[in-house]
Amino acid sequence: MKKFTFLLLILTLAIVTSCENPLTPIQSFTASKGTYVARIHLAIEQVADAENYNIQRRNPVTNEWEEIHWGSSHFIQDDGWGLDNGLIEGQVYEYRARAHKNDGGYNDWSEVTTGYIFSPSPKLKYLNYYKENPNDYSYKLEYLISDKLPKVLHNLQRRHIELWRSESINFISKEQILSTEFSPETKDSIIAGTTYDYDYNPNKTYYYKLILRYDYDYYRYNNGVMVHETTGQYTKESSVINGNDITEPGGGTVEYNVTDYGEINSSATNAKDGTIMCSDGSTVYLGYFDNYSALASIGKPVIMKNDGANWQNAFSSLPSELNTDNSIEEFDFTVASNVIYLAALGSEDLYVYKYNGAWSQNLSTSVLWGISKPNYLNIAVLNNELYLTIQQDDDIKVFKYGVTDWTQIGSNVATGFNTNTKLKNLDGKLYIWYEANINGSSSTTLHIKHLEGSSWINNFEWSKDASQNFDLIKVGNVLYFKYDISGTEGNVCKVTSNTSATNLVDGVNGLFSPKSITSDASGNIIISCITGTSLNDIHQEVWVYESLEWKTINDDYSGTSFRKNSSSVQALNNDIHFVYGLKSSEDALYYPTVLKAKKYSK
Repeated sequence: MKKFTFLLLILTLAIVTSCENPLTPIQSFTASKGTYVARIHLAIEQVADAENYNIQRRNPVTNEWEEIHWGSSHFIQDDGWGLDNGLIEGQVYEYRARAHKNDGGYNDWSEVTTGYIFSPSPKLKYLNYYKENPNDYSYKLEYLISDKLPKVLHNLQRRHIELWRSESINFISKEQILSTEFSPETKDSIIAGTTYDYDYNPNKTYYYKLILRYDYDYYRYNNGVMVHETTGQYTKESSVINGNDITEPGGGTVEYNVTDYGEINSSATNAKDGTIMCSDGSTVYLGYFDNYSALASIGKPVIMKNDGANWQNAFSSLPSELNTDNSIEEFDFTVASNVIYLAALGSEDLYVYKYNGAWSQNLSTSVLWGISKPNYLNIAVLNNELYLTIQQDDDIKVFKYGVTDWTQIGSNVATGFNTNTKLKNLDGKLYIWYEANINGSSSTTLHIKHLEGSSWINNFEWSKDASQNFDLIKVGNVLYFKYDISGTEGNVCKVTSNTSATNLVDGVNGLFSPKSITSDASGNIIISCITGTSLNDIHQEVWVYESLEWKTINDDYSGTSFRKNSSSVQALNNDIHFVYGLKSSEDALYYPTVLKAKKYSK
C-alpha cells in the first residue's frame, strides 16, 4: 500500500509539473506598418528557453485565427500565404504569437499586434509640352510625378517609373513616353524632369497612366537566420487621367485631430525668444530664452519636454554657475538616448553640460573659447559623441568631446565673414551650414557641408540676395531648406544639385515667411510660417507638403504672434507639435510673454 501511495504521489507530481508553464510571457511582439514592400515583418522578442514560436494571423474574411508560422525563428516576413488574395493594400492585419518548449508546452498568447504592407499612391501632377524652337520637330515634355515613400522601406531594391499615353480612355492602344528607375537610396517622392517627345500632336486629346514597379528583397528563414532568397516585384498602376485635367498643384486644408496643451510654463511672465525643438524616442523637447532682454540680447535658457501627456520642465533647475550668469547671449541643446546636452555662451564664459538625471560638470575648456570671445555656438550628437561648432575670430571650427577635453575635427570649416552657423545630425550624418556674406553688400551664400572621416565635404552652395535664417532637414537622401528675407518673404527649397535648388512655394498670395521646418515619418515636409493677406490679418499657420501640394492644417490661428522667434514645429512619427507665442501677450517691444502649444495628429 505504501509503495502504491508513493507511486501515485510521483505520478501526480509529474502531471502537475508537466502542466506548469515555465516559459515567461512574450514581452514584445511587433508587426511592420508600411515599411516593407509586399511583406509584413513580424518580430518576437526572444523568450528564455523557448524552442519554437507559433504565430497566427486573423483572416479578415472569416475572422478566424490561422497559423502562419511554427518553428525556431522568432521573426518572419508574412507574404500573405493562406489568404485568397494575398496581402492587400490598405488592409490592417492582426497577429498573435506564443512560445513553446518541448517539455513545458506553450506560454500564453501575446497581445494582438497589427501591421500592414506599403501602399503606394503614385500621381501624375503636371505635364507641359512645348517647343524649344518654333521649327523643332520634337516637343519637350516637362513632368512632375508624386510617389511618396516612407522614410524607411527596408526591402526596396529598385523603383521603376513608367508613363504611358493613349488616345483612348480604355487604353486600347498605348505608347510609353517615359521610363526611369531609381536605386533604393533615392527615396525622393518628387519626381521631376524633362524628356523629348517625337509623336505628340497638340490637336489630340490624350489619356495617361503611371505604372510603377517596386523590386524588393524576399527572404526565407534557415535555423533562425534571415537568408536572401530572391527578388520580387510589386506593380502599381495609377488611374487613367485625361490630359486636360492635369494642372499644377493646388492647396487647401488638411484635417488633423487637435490637442490644445494651453500655456507652457505659465508661471513665467517675461519675454520669450529663440525657440528650438527636437525629439528623442517618444519625447519632444522645447528650448527657449525666458526673461529675454531685447536691449541686451540676453536671456535665461529653459528646456521643456512633452511625453505625449503635457509639457513640463525637463529638469528642476539649471546648473548653478549657468543659472547665476545673467549674460547668456546664445544657447543650443539637443537630446540623444535620453541624455540632454546643453551649451550656452555668456559675455565671459562658455558652458557645456550633459544631463542624465543630474548635471555633469562644465565640460567647456579654453580650447573652445580661443583667444577672444567666440560666437555662433551650436551642438549635435552623433553615435553618442558630442560635437560643438563655434566661430573663433573669423574661423568656423568643429570640436568633438573626448574623455576630458575637446579635439578639433578636420581643418577649419570656413574663414571669413560668415554668420548663423548650424550643426545637426541628419539621419546618422553630421551636417554643418552657414551664411557667407560680403562686406558692404546684401549678397548671402548658403554653404552646406557634411563630415566624412575627418574632412568636411561640400554638399551645396547657393546664393540669394538678403536671405537669412536657414534651416535644414533631410527626407530620404534629399536635402530641403527654408530661409526668409527680412522676415517678410522666403521659401522652402529642394536641393537638386551642388549649386541649384527648386522652390517648393510658388504663387502664394500675400505675405509668406517660413519660421521652422521638420518632416514626419511619412516623408511629408511641415513648416510653421507667417502668412496673411493684409496688415490686419498677419498670423502664423502650420503647412504640410503632401503629394506636391502645400496644405494648411485646419485650425484657428488667429491668436498666434508673428513677431520675433517664438514659434517652432517638430514632428514625432506622424504627430506634429506646434509651439507659438500668444499675440495678446506681446510686450511693448512685441516679444510674446506667453507660449502656447498644440499637437496635430491623424
